[in-house]
This record gives sequence, structure tokens and C-alpha cells, in this order.
Amino acid sequence: MDASIVTALAALAGSLIGGLITLASTWLTRRYQATRERAANEIAKREALYGEFITEATRVGIDAIEREIDTMAEMTRLLALSNRIRLASSDEVLAAADVRRPTR
Repeated sequence: MDASIVTALAALAGSLIGGLITLASTWLTRRYQATRERAANEIAKREALYGEFITEATRVGIDAIEREIDTMAEMTRLLALSNRIRLASSDEVLAAADVRRPTR
């Protein structure tokens, strides 16, 4: 083989390998960024849900201190938030957010 052909093939192979590495690097970076964005969005959704739960639990708690809660209908929103938390959370979070019916 002629030396110029070997040199041209080596340059072509180097360019091809460099291009493939750049492509792979870009793909991996975008995949990592997308994963992090999904995780950040999920955390933000959960924080908003937990915030709503805390607000509603506080409201119901204050109502219970100020007066007797007559019906479970007054706790409907709190129970609905609790059920939404059950869909998205681990067992530890569920145990911490356990909403029980008041005993009579």
C-alpha cells in the first residue's frame, strides 16, 4: 500500500472515531440532563403536594381545636391529599403523613 493511502485512511478513521465519540458524549450528556430534569420536576411536584397537605392539616387541626368537627366531610380535602401522597410516596413518608379518623 502506498504511504499516502495509509495516511488518508488513518486521518479518515481518526475523524470517524472523533465524531462518534462526540456524538456519544452529547447523547449521554442530554440523557443525564433529562433524567435530572425529570427528578427535579418530581421533587417540585411532591414538595407542592406536601405543602398543600401541611396547610390543610393545619387548617383542620385548628378547626378541631376551636370547635368539634361534626362530620368527615370537613376532612375531605385532607383525606384526598393524603391519598394523593399515597400514590407518589414511599412507605416512610406515608407513615409520617398517616391521617386517621378521630375517635369518638
